[in-house]
Amino acid sequence: MNVILFCTCLSIAAIAAAQPPNVVLILADDLGWNSLGCFGSDYYESPNIDKLASQGMRFDNGYAADPICAPTRASLMSGWDVPRHKVLRVSDGQRKDIEKGKPPKTRLLQPPHQGYLDQEVVTLAESFQSQGYRTGVFGKWHLGWWKDPNHLPPALGFDEFKLKREYKHFNTQLIPGGVNTDEKIPAGVYLTDYMCDLALEFLERSVDKKEPFFLYFPDLLVHSPFETVAALEDKYATKPRGNMHHDEKLAAMVESLDTTVGRILEKLDELGIADNTLVVFTSDNGGVPLTADGDWWRKNEPNTSNGILKGGKGALVEGGIRVPYIFRFPGRIPAATLSHEPIITQDLYPTLLRQVGLKLPENHPLDGIDISAALSDPEAKLPERTLYWFHSNYSFAGRAGMAMREGDWKFCTFFENEEEELFNLKEDIGEEHNLASKYPERAAQMHRKLEAWTKSVNAPPHLPNPDYKPGK
Repeated sequence: MNVILFCTCLSIAAIAAAQPPNVVLILADDLGWNSLGCFGSDYYESPNIDKLASQGMRFDNGYAADPICAPTRASLMSGWDVPRHKVLRVSDGQRKDIEKGKPPKTRLLQPPHQGYLDQEVVTLAESFQSQGYRTGVFGKWHLGWWKDPNHLPPALGFDEFKLKREYKHFNTQLIPGGVNTDEKIPAGVYLTDYMCDLALEFLERSVDKKEPFFLYFPDLLVHSPFETVAALEDKYATKPRGNMHHDEKLAAMVESLDTTVGRILEKLDELGIADNTLVVFTSDNGGVPLTADGDWWRKNEPNTSNGILKGGKGALVEGGIRVPYIFRFPGRIPAATLSHEPIITQDLYPTLLRQVGLKLPENHPLDGIDISAALSDPEAKLPERTLYWFHSNYSFAGRAGMAMREGDWKFCTFFENEEEELFNLKEDIGEEHNLASKYPERAAQMHRKLEAWTKSVNAPPHLPNPDYKPGK
């Protein structure tokens, strides 16, 4: 009997090993760099994600492609730097104001942008799909107008989808189409729970069909509105506050996100495919703090803190672009490890494909790099390179400008007033000491390199505002 059982286990293991690996990519929304227990939160609880980190590798120099969501999501799907894919912002508020006869007061105008990916873009999902993978996305899309089928997931490489249409966690309107006919989640059901149910069904169908899969789960949590599961909010209302984090609504939302991640991981275990599945967890931009470059966030709303990092969402400071990254792939990525190598959203495209043995697209050059060397060894060094950001958005959160990181040095320049900032992140992660005047040659050299990059990716210019009135 024991011999039969042993042989059966070997057969199951052999079958699993013969199957191409699967990929699960979970993208949180507005989750700060330090908003998880495994990244240092002193109030929020994330036991499932912490367990994921203990089974894989964290990166503490991980970055989002942009400090706001839509450009980062476009970079994730395209593998491109923001100017190249042209999804520069979430919306064109300036243009709409001008059309209403309300010209902006800024010296410069935001360049035009588009809210969708061009059809010639070979998306990450299309790369998986074209190589035999079943693909699904459930959650928040933000890559095109929902009424245009050319902007929806099926046109960009996804076999299955269900997407939220509005920013609500309860009674949420859904985009028509997808895996069911519902256009609104049932009353009283939390959005993350509803989408997770669909994702788990997708996993089950994929296994039943014996097809490898790519699951992209872009959760709306922990984005506003700050709607929570009441029992969780009550739990944190009685928990002692931390010095860094203290809001019970945000804590409840983090735990709901963590529960969803736990359910996905549990399903992988239940289906017997956890050891053959790469799981990646990250966020689209930094957390939303109480203050960032001024007291801009409504004090009556829940808020987080990015700790030692300056600022948050919407700004090119570290709090706006530095985000958590966790990778788990049993037997391939060493458990309970930490890498200090700088990585960015664009790296996910080539890395996910290479990790499961797939080819990169032939006619779609990528701006990101394959970071597999770092994933196999936390002490490994990636090739020297420069990370770039182009942020055209004028908002309540931060200034429009460009930034780059080269080694430990970070350089920023802002369009409106042409100010320059230079920081050594190794010595000053909080960006408190602008060294541009102390090291003018380094600042000038980095500025020239940044300008050369903008030309290489066809970054659009910020043109003079004809209605600008100095002093007002």
